[in-house]
Amino acid sequence: MPAHSRINYSLANAGHRIFLYGGYSQLTGQVLDSMEIFDVTTYQFNEVKQRGDYKPLGRQGHAAVVVDAYNMLIMGGTRSSQCMLDPDTLTTETVMLFNMEACTWTNITPSHSGSECAPWNLVNCSVIRLDS
Repeated sequence: MPAHSRINYSLANAGHRIFLYGGYSQLTGQVLDSMEIFDVTTYQFNEVKQRGDYKPLGRQGHAAVVVDAYNMLIMGGTRSSQCMLDPDTLTTETVMLFNMEACTWTNITPSHSGSECAPWNLVNCSVIRLDS
């Protein structure tokens, strides 16, 4: 059983693991920053022990995609727990990288001059990976 009953979370598949991140807890009324893995070989949920000094803000209404054997992108979302029809958008941490092996986070939201800005309205969005 997952550690949290959640809605508006993201899912990403990496091999035999399905990652569930963030969302909104209907039990506590909070936006979540936790992650669980569902192992399809054992049919069990396990909480991810996130490491490192940096942990992003919780979010809901975001999207996730696995980009290679080690990394997952988390994009967009909102910290708002009230209105999902016109939610406040994130202005920082719009694009996050999660290393699935090291269980560490990196904020890769472009923030320096000369780089493209991440779209401001990435709430209830989808993201896919296209292999060529």
